[in-house]
Amino acid sequence: MSKAKKKGATPAVPKEPEEQPLASVTVTLTDCDGLKLILQSPEAAATASACKHLFEHAEKGNKEKLFLLNNDMHIELIKHSLTHSDKATRYYAVMCLGSMAQCPEVLEKLARNEDFHAVLVPMCNTTEGLACQQHSSYLISRIASIHPYFAGMMWKHGAVPAIVPLLASTDNDIKKNAIIGLAALASDAEARTSLLEESTTVPTVLEYLYSEYRDFQINALDAVRNLTGSAEFREQLRQNNAFDKLLGIFREKSFEDLHTRVLDTMAGMMKDRESFEMMFDNGDTKKVLSVLEEAITKAEVPVCSVVLKFLSALVHQDPTFSSKLYDMNIVAVCYGLLINESEDVVAKACSLIGALSRYSLLCSEKFVDQDDFYQHILTHMECETTAMREAASYAFVYVLKSKANCKVFMEKTGNSTGIEVLCRCIQQTSLLAQKNSLNAVLQILSHHEPSWDAELLENSFVEALLTVLGSGDSLTSRIGMTKPPPPAEEVPVENPYKKRLETLPHDCDPKVRKMLEIRAQSMMLVPRELMVASAACLGHFMTYPAGRQRLMDHEKSVEILTRNLCQCHGEERRQERFVLCQAIRHACLDCDVAQAFTEAGGLTELHNVLASLPAAVREFSLATSCITTVLDHNPTMLYWMTGSLKCSHVTQTGFYVLAQYKPVKASVKQALPSLQELGVAKRSNAFTAYYFYPVQPEPVKPPTPAPEAGQDTPKERSNSKLGKPIKKTKKAEKEQAAKDELGDLKESTPSPGLVWTPNPDYDLWTMIEDVSQTIMRSTKLPSANLKVRELAVYVSERMGGAFSELDIRQGKILHLDHIAELKMKLNSNIIPLGMIRCGTFLHRALLFKVLADRLYLPCTLHRGAGLTAWNTFQCIDVHHREQVVDLMYKPGALLDLHTPEAERYTSFH
Repeated sequence: MSKAKKKGATPAVPKEPEEQPLASVTVTLTDCDGLKLILQSPEAAATASACKHLFEHAEKGNKEKLFLLNNDMHIELIKHSLTHSDKATRYYAVMCLGSMAQCPEVLEKLARNEDFHAVLVPMCNTTEGLACQQHSSYLISRIASIHPYFAGMMWKHGAVPAIVPLLASTDNDIKKNAIIGLAALASDAEARTSLLEESTTVPTVLEYLYSEYRDFQINALDAVRNLTGSAEFREQLRQNNAFDKLLGIFREKSFEDLHTRVLDTMAGMMKDRESFEMMFDNGDTKKVLSVLEEAITKAEVPVCSVVLKFLSALVHQDPTFSSKLYDMNIVAVCYGLLINESEDVVAKACSLIGALSRYSLLCSEKFVDQDDFYQHILTHMECETTAMREAASYAFVYVLKSKANCKVFMEKTGNSTGIEVLCRCIQQTSLLAQKNSLNAVLQILSHHEPSWDAELLENSFVEALLTVLGSGDSLTSRIGMTKPPPPAEEVPVENPYKKRLETLPHDCDPKVRKMLEIRAQSMMLVPRELMVASAACLGHFMTYPAGRQRLMDHEKSVEILTRNLCQCHGEERRQERFVLCQAIRHACLDCDVAQAFTEAGGLTELHNVLASLPAAVREFSLATSCITTVLDHNPTMLYWMTGSLKCSHVTQTGFYVLAQYKPVKASVKQALPSLQELGVAKRSNAFTAYYFYPVQPEPVKPPTPAPEAGQDTPKERSNSKLGKPIKKTKKAEKEQAAKDELGDLKESTPSPGLVWTPNPDYDLWTMIEDVSQTIMRSTKLPSANLKVRELAVYVSERMGGAFSELDIRQGKILHLDHIAELKMKLNSNIIPLGMIRCGTFLHRALLFKVLADRLYLPCTLHRGAGLTAWNTFQCIDVHHREQVVDLMYKPGALLDLHTPEAERYTSFH
């Protein structure tokens, strides 16, 4: 066998052994069908000769190799020849496949064929002879070098225990193929674990570092570099004095590619602190640093790339090295490399900039002082290469750690393209680049400069954050691979919520269906790192009214927040739950957001999150505070759940109350139908809602003067001139009658698929204007007590006047008939509060609370069983007594709380 070559890292191509005596068989290569039959023949001489002629044909060039590939000859060789009982047949078959594998298209086909892996690995057995070992080790090294995925496939079929013994082979070509195959297999994590079980792996590989053949040294360094991906292997390398062997290469005078590979390997080993200390305890360290200072000034791309990677590892292990590198003028060197033509060098330079800025404020400020530094970094953050975007965003995060650097960024680039670039980077497909961009936003927000926050809000950052939270991409789809593995059979993940959705009956509760849809979508949420960073940014923006308005302008904002909330159950999700609840709590300071969040099922999901926590921490959990905030800014849900509104709970437009009500505890989850559900449902006596929607009436137009007796109207005169009869049809009469009956109210006919629109409550608007003039601005009512009494009398008169308890029990108050008439008239289950003219306790208490809130009179609203409800008022006197406002028996009377009169009023049913 020939000696290994001195340069290059290509696996050794095996040579043909001496000619073996074979039977003379003539085969026509164009006759593919006949050739396949010969390969299936049990005669050893015929099959061996056929395989030999195939090899000779493949050696002619790539065209002939592709010819054999297109005629599926590789499949026939794999199925029949590699497993043939004849040794010569197996040899020529593997030699033919090795020759075909020199063509990239054939190599890819072989790599994707698992049957080939299964029959190839046993060919490395010593019983097959050196020739078969040469070719099989060559094929294994070529296939495993394509991608870690194929290295994992080779490991699966037992390539590790087959390759390791070949390291001790007497044939140099076999040893070269074995070391290349081992380096390729080490790129797969499971294969590294198997290599760790082989006790001879590390010592044998390290011996090759002193080999007389340069190829062996290069391939051994590649293998050691890949092995450093495992902490156990790094420990073995330290035990076998790997640093002494690696540093020994630096004894050579000139810096060459071996030094580059050594630095790359040592950078991988320095992931552990022990390796770092071992390296700098060695006397050759000064030589390393002097070589680095010489190499960093070189223009060769591989040298610069590896040196920068090594320096980054040094700084991460010992931050004090940042000051030493600062003295070496490394800042100017890194800045100069930002415009290098090699993307790999630029990416490594950005990584070193990030490391230096992370541990040295002096270095970060020096970088920012360079001209157009931010422009270069922002340009690289939008590069097409994933590694470039990740490295540039990493540098950007730590440069912004200083407030002074943030100020420079906002002043130089913030008003132009800087913020826009950052907003786009948040929505990139690379997980790490997205995370770094979000952390950069957090760095800007952490300095609490309102002007900076306003600039970020103006550039649609809220929408960008919601896009991140609303994306369903998985972690694996975001990372991506330069050479994707072959499509594997996808095992669908069972989604129990989706399965339950498919079996739900059509007439099930819409609330249940909506909640199951939210749960089903929550199984495809964003990774935890992105949720934490984006929710933290969103929570900061929600402290501003402009941020909450942008949240409401987004079509699916509350749905996105609810979906993400579904994966925050349990104590182990504390960080995600904290930032998300913080964002929801700040967002729900807006009543519209609180109501929309509740309707989207968010309040129910908060209760589910709270129930998943240990009982000892529920009271102090942020989820509890979040529930309180949502209810405080959603009076409708708060009144439904607790039956009580405090003075601070001001009713807003859209507030409504369901007549059918049973007192429940706040911890019990109740399904409150929304106005949309009530509005589009068919009219029924099962439920009635009263809602607050005042609308200012349009100015009344002056009436048209009526025609005198015997005089025709303009329209009648026009018809008479045309000879048309002056007579109204029955259809016109019916339309006019219906219009007179409904007045100015819009006719609402519930129909499936329609969106309910509220009827304007002109009467309530008139009431608010009336009480504002007569009560609030009246000089005759100087105290709040007198205004409350006057307002109570006003509400009672609007609702039918005073009634005694006996009158109510005898049914003299016809409120039920009046409500039924209004529902029929509106053809709806929802009644505007201002239209009610005959009301009992509930209707009067609601109207009193609504009007009092408009007059800034602090009062509460409580509810009992049935239609019982009452208001309380804090009497402004010496004792500050809380009093119940009588709206039924003696309108305007104030009853001291807990007195018999007050108890009788509040307990009537």
